[in-house]
Amino acid sequence: MSFQVLAAGGAVLLLLALVWLRGGAEMRRAAAILAVVTLAVATTTVILAGRPGEVGRPGDQDGSTPRDSPVQSTATPAPSGAASPTVSAGSANPSPSPTVLRHEVVVQAAQYTIFSVDEQGTVTAQRMATFDHPSTAPADRVEAPNGLIHWRATVGGYASWSYIAGRSGAFVVREVLRWPDGSTGYREVDPGS
Repeated sequence: MSFQVLAAGGAVLLLLALVWLRGGAEMRRAAAILAVVTLAVATTTVILAGRPGEVGRPGDQDGSTPRDSPVQSTATPAPSGAASPTVSAGSANPSPSPTVLRHEVVVQAAQYTIFSVDEQGTVTAQRMATFDHPSTAPADRVEAPNGLIHWRATVGGYASWSYIAGRSGAFVVREVLRWPDGSTGYREVDPGS
């Protein structure tokens, strides 16, 4: 994130330099004030992004892991890994728990078998879903009375169609999390449970 802020700040400063060169006294004064504000915001952001103890928080763009789960910063599924402890280094207090905002089904560029499943858990139809690139869709976990667990897409071209572990192909289900500090992240869950 700090690189993006620095790049945006540099672009603003370049624009302000052009205004400075072409403008009158009032334009130069306004450009100088905006340059100082831009530098202050960029510097503050870089300093806050590098605070000790904040590495690995959800929302980081460096791919590091948060408090207790693997975080995926893209729609590409990653292999499951063992969760790390919920107690942070040097602290006897456990980290606060996140709120689960929703679940998402994540697929790679491939073909998947998706299913129409009725309220009792009977598969009533199936079709192929082809993806040209990695894709993510919000999904609801449904456990039917017959014990079938499936993940029903809620939006998009395949809304109301379900993914079933062991039958649809290699898809990933992840929780979208919000931590008490407002940052967000992801945690992979077992699609069969």
